[in-house]
Amino acid sequence: MYSRNPEISVVVPVYNAGEYLAPCIRSVLNQTFADFELILIDDASTDNSLQVCNAFDDPRIRVIAKSRNEGVSFARNSGIDAAKAGFITFLDADDRLHPRFLETLYLASQDGFDISIANFTRVSPKSHINEEPFIIDKPLTHEEYSPEELIEKGLYQELLINSNCGVLYPTTIFHDFRFPAIRYEDLDSFYKLFFRARRIAYFAVPLYAYTVNPGSYTQTFSPERAVVLDVTERIVEYMSENCHRLVPAAQDRALSAAFNIFNLIAEHGVELPDVERRCKSTILRYRWSSLCNRRVRLKNKLGIMITYIGGFRLLKLVARLCKIS
Repeated sequence: MYSRNPEISVVVPVYNAGEYLAPCIRSVLNQTFADFELILIDDASTDNSLQVCNAFDDPRIRVIAKSRNEGVSFARNSGIDAAKAGFITFLDADDRLHPRFLETLYLASQDGFDISIANFTRVSPKSHINEEPFIIDKPLTHEEYSPEELIEKGLYQELLINSNCGVLYPTTIFHDFRFPAIRYEDLDSFYKLFFRARRIAYFAVPLYAYTVNPGSYTQTFSPERAVVLDVTERIVEYMSENCHRLVPAAQDRALSAAFNIFNLIAEHGVELPDVERRCKSTILRYRWSSLCNRRVRLKNKLGIMITYIGGFRLLKLVARLCKIS
């Protein structure tokens, strides 16, 4: 089924993903819900990605080839600008959708939900290319959340919902919003988009397959990852100004980011004194309130206790020992 005014726009930023791209595209074309357009944004790839995009003969596919590489945020924003549908969803080029992904989330939108979200499953690159990554043995039911409730669960990391992939949005939600051109753009934007909704549906059954690629940004370490400290502090500031009830959750998310970056520095043995000092400052600022907070996960509380017992030298030692083991 092809419509000049499709119901859903599926936006896929593509950059040097030729090895993974074909299964990704097929997972969209094989959807049980057929009234969509697939917008492939080639971000000036230097491999065969553009050729893979153009190899599919389907009228629902539109390929936009950019002349220079600008990053995933610019690619997504280009997809938003090009979208013709009333709903929009984002898919990474090395991931896959369950055949009922669009149908399930679209039906939720027709039931009065402003945003609908699917859980995800992690798969290996081999599974992404050669195997069926989904095992659905439960009914496709959903839980209803208010934006505040779901953002809180995301900040406490009780639900991993801070990705903009695996989500069906009304296209109007992006009327005056575009993704920031930074690392951790998903974390920097998910709560702002959620606050624009009234009712959100969350499907616990995994309908989105996230490929754990060893060479991807999230699976490697570089000093650029310290930008997450800026992102999480912005969340604290936002909640302080707009939703005071979520300040403890935002502070705990900032604490988590500081622990993560501090531990990564220790594990990799790199010298980043300014970043390390900033991590320490954040941990010291939020550790007592998080220790007394029932919602804070055990991993953070153990890190807090280590800093009280043996300080940051012990925390660094533990991080290195965990890396070795």
